[in-house]
Amino acid sequence: MEERVIVHAYLTNGYLDWGQLYLKSFKHHHGEKYHIILDTRNLVQQEIQSLTDIYHNITINNRHIDISNISVNTGISSDKLYNMKTSLEQVGADNTNRTWKMLIAGDDRIKAIRNLMYYLPDGENIFHSDIDMYTRGKLNPFFKIIKKNDFTSRFRMKHKKKVKPNRKILINIMGFTVNKYSKAFMDRWIYYIDAVPPAQRERGYGQTSCFYAYRDIKKMLKKTKWGDVQDTSLCGLAYDYPDGSKSDHIVWFANKKNKKPNITNCWKDFDRIRRTQ
Repeated sequence: MEERVIVHAYLTNGYLDWGQLYLKSFKHHHGEKYHIILDTRNLVQQEIQSLTDIYHNITINNRHIDISNISVNTGISSDKLYNMKTSLEQVGADNTNRTWKMLIAGDDRIKAIRNLMYYLPDGENIFHSDIDMYTRGKLNPFFKIIKKNDFTSRFRMKHKKKVKPNRKILINIMGFTVNKYSKAFMDRWIYYIDAVPPAQRERGYGQTSCFYAYRDIKKMLKKTKWGDVQDTSLCGLAYDYPDGSKSDHIVWFANKKNKKPNITNCWKDFDRIRRTQ
C-alpha cells in the first residue's frame, strides 16, 4: 500500500549519478511504497530509463533548459554559463558558479516545488530534499514532523544566536503540508526570488529569500505551523564520515567540499550497510 507522503527531488543531467544513489538508497530502506516525483532537467530517454529501472513507483517530469535563452536573459555568455554548470555539478558550489546555482537550486527547483503543491490536493504531504541526499535509514522521523506542520525545514536561527540571513534556514531538506498556509509561504518565497535578477543574487540567496518569506508569513498568517528538523542526529555531511560506521545519521548530504569524494564515501557506506543488514 502506498504511503501518503510524496517524496520529491530535483536534478539536472549532471547529477544523474546522485539521482541513482538517491533512489537506490531510499528503496533499500523503504521499498517502493512511497511515490517519488522527480523534476529533472535535460535528461535523455536513456538516462530517464536508468532511473525508472531502479524505482518503479515514480513520476519523472523532464524539461529542457536552454542555456542560450538564459544567456540572453542574464547577459552572461553561454560558454560561461556552461562552465558554471559543469563546475557546480562536478566539483561543488563556490563564487565562480554562484549565478548558475541561483538559477537552478535557488530558483527553478523552488518553482518546481510550488508547481507540485498547486497540482496536489490540499492535505497532501511532501518530503523534498536535495538530490545529493543519501538515505542511511528510514525517514519516518522526518515524515512525522512534516505531517504536523505547514512548512518544515532546518531552522538554524532557533539553535544559534548569530546566523547570517543566508544561513538562518537551510533548504537542503524540507517538508510541506499542502494548504493555504504553505501555498502562501511558497508564493511569498518566489516573490523574493523574482525580485532580484539572477546575476545580482548573492551566494545563498535561495536560503535568504526563504528566510524573508518565513519572516513575512509568520506575521501575516500567525496560525502557520513551522516544523524544525535541524537536529544534528538526523542530518550529517558525507565528507565528515569516510568511515560511515562512526555515523548514526539517517541522511547524509554532499554540500561540503568536492562532490566526487562525497559520492565515493556514500557508495562505500551504502555497500557496508547492505552487507551488514
